[in-house]
Amino acid sequence: MLVAAQRDVAHPWPGNRTRVWKGKFRPGGRSAKVVDLPLSLDGRVTAKLETASQLTSRIQLQATAGRRLTHWTVASHTPELKNDVCGVKLARVRIARSTGAGDWKLTVTDPGN
Repeated sequence: MLVAAQRDVAHPWPGNRTRVWKGKFRPGGRSAKVVDLPLSLDGRVTAKLETASQLTSRIQLQATAGRRLTHWTVASHTPELKNDVCGVKLARVRIARSTGAGDWKLTVTDPGN
């Protein structure tokens, strides 16, 4: 316990980190994309997907063992999910195209360091 406290004093938590992935769903192409999300700390994970106006998608957060951490978001042009994650070192954000095609941008915020 003392070692952990000393580590926190020497290297304080810098705050949440934000990571961004970009991609494109092409007409007639794949209808899903999986983004690996390494996690180093427990806490709240927020994932927001922004898409082109002609593309409607939904997202889901999963642990790598296949355990679903969140339900699918409602399909929209800016679906967002928030989930508290504990004991998960690697998660996946699954993006599923509902209709259309176009560019997407996934922004994930987590308590990593």
